[in-house]
Amino acid sequence: MRVKAVAVVLAVCACALGVAMGSSVRRAASPRSAVARGEYLVNAVAGCGHCHTPRKGEELDKSRWMAGGTEFKSKAGTIYSANLTPDRETGRGKWTEKQFVRAMREGVTPEGGKLMAPMPRYDRITDRDLHAMWAYLRSLKPIRNKVPERQPAQGQAGK
Repeated sequence: MRVKAVAVVLAVCACALGVAMGSSVRRAASPRSAVARGEYLVNAVAGCGHCHTPRKGEELDKSRWMAGGTEFKSKAGTIYSANLTPDRETGRGKWTEKQFVRAMREGVTPEGGKLMAPMPRYDRITDRDLHAMWAYLRSLKPIRNKVPERQPAQGQAGK
């Protein structure tokens, strides 16, 4: 009898723990506000900060989160990650959400330039998720950080 009672108590505790864990996982995976969802998508899913945040030695400089400037070298030349903060002069502060969506889906900037590898295209992402990412990026502190222009490899055409 005592073994059955202990088994029932353990089963109830396990179910309660499972329900609690399941509900917290759901909340973490789909935040209620667009900014919170965007923060989750940009930071936890896409990992944008790893390329778009300058470094102090080997560590990300979190005081300049998403301010760009990380250098990428390839056979095609050298490119630098963009400043994604809403700074109007050196970041994405003058972009519209529509321009952001086009850049993410088609790899084309408002000026007609092409986003270069290693930047992926997000052509299968939902409108809701792109809106959330945009909302989060717009919520960041504007950081003035002029990123160098792309440097084509010798013998390669410019932009």
